[in-house]
Amino acid sequence: MRRFMILFLMVSIAGCMSSPVPKHQRWQLVYAHDKDGNSVEGNKAELIKLVESGHPVRIFWPIRTGFAHALDANFLTISGGEVFAQSDNIIRQIPERPSYKRIALDASEQSKWHAIFSTTGELRSFQSKEKKLASHQFPLHWFVYY
Repeated sequence: MRRFMILFLMVSIAGCMSSPVPKHQRWQLVYAHDKDGNSVEGNKAELIKLVESGHPVRIFWPIRTGFAHALDANFLTISGGEVFAQSDNIIRQIPERPSYKRIALDASEQSKWHAIFSTTGELRSFQSKEKKLASHQFPLHWFVYY
């Protein structure tokens, strides 16, 4: 009887170990491109498919060495084979230069910053205090929660 129990336990444990572990949802890098929109990692078609399926998107973009931003896209558009992601209104941040070790909010004017990011590498933004539109090119990393 003891041998049977040991054999039963060994078979049960082996069965549990060989069962596939369910994949948990997490933020995963799906697509990355350089500042000109040229693919460097992942697949833009997969990003589009996941956006069409309604998955949340997060964008990461480096400004310069040691200084980068990330935000969750709140409004997504697919147009012309590209993905466009609009940010929420945020209060403008002012980094302390040259160290960039502190950041202040432009709270005195409540200056808002809005942006649209694109898989072409273009970031179009609007600064409410300055009433100024701007366009920049950045390498972007597109993460999707799935």
